[in-house]
Amino acid sequence: MAYLTIVARMGHPDLSTAINDKLSLHIDISQESQGEWQVLRVSHKDTTLTEEQEVILRAALMEVLEEYILLALKEPLIQEMVHRHYYYFSRQERDKVLYYSSLRDSGAGRKARQQVKEKLRRYLVNSRHLNIPGLVRFRLQEYLAELRKTVEGAVDDFLIEKEYQEFIKLLKYFVEIQEPKVREAHVFLDQSGRFQIRDGKHQVVEQNMDEINAAFLRDTVDSEDMLVSALVTAAPGRVVLHRQVDARHPKLCGTLRKIFDTRISLCKNCLECSSLARVSHKDT
Repeated sequence: MAYLTIVARMGHPDLSTAINDKLSLHIDISQESQGEWQVLRVSHKDTTLTEEQEVILRAALMEVLEEYILLALKEPLIQEMVHRHYYYFSRQERDKVLYYSSLRDSGAGRKARQQVKEKLRRYLVNSRHLNIPGLVRFRLQEYLAELRKTVEGAVDDFLIEKEYQEFIKLLKYFVEIQEPKVREAHVFLDQSGRFQIRDGKHQVVEQNMDEINAAFLRDTVDSEDMLVSALVTAAPGRVVLHRQVDARHPKLCGTLRKIFDTRISLCKNCLECSSLARVSHKDT
């Protein structure tokens, strides 16, 4: 390999740095800008390499390029997909999609990695010119399909979260415009782990409890939804979450905090919570 010309896109992560970090002892790089393109010319420092040494150097360069495509280019490619296909989202919404993409992305799959490696091998064996944007766009379809799948999943996550937040806003508004039906509502768990709503005198509020308990027997999530519904309908002036509820149902408590805002508080250590804590400590 007397030299290799590599074309990358300006504005993408710097390829020359990636190559120099790994191979600076063995190669020289000259570069120039041509409009939106970064053109790199890679040459050997040692012009007397044996065929075996050249094969080893070529393999090392291929590994650098593979990691560059799979890691450094991944985020810019995802950004381009989001901006191209979801241009009607606001900038803030697109940023949220990018955030959810980062949560979903766990690296390229085995098939995509193998495809990148194979296409690079063919290029570096048969050609002295490598156009990375062209390679990605026209040859690495499985890799691009993986990234599209990541983006589509992130959009679904974003829309679900958006719908959830709008629903929370609606419930919060509903609570705020209602006259409280009870002054205080204390949320406990009984010995079976079922929810209990008690008033300020710690008397069990029977209304809605049958439905909540029936939901508990079907599914914990159903019973959580029923509890939220019962509390929103009652619109209490104050909601107190007791310690077992906060410990066992953190997501539910997070939802209730969003809905009831300043009306909600955590039990500071009532007699019942203290007693349950002592029993729990003895059991451990």
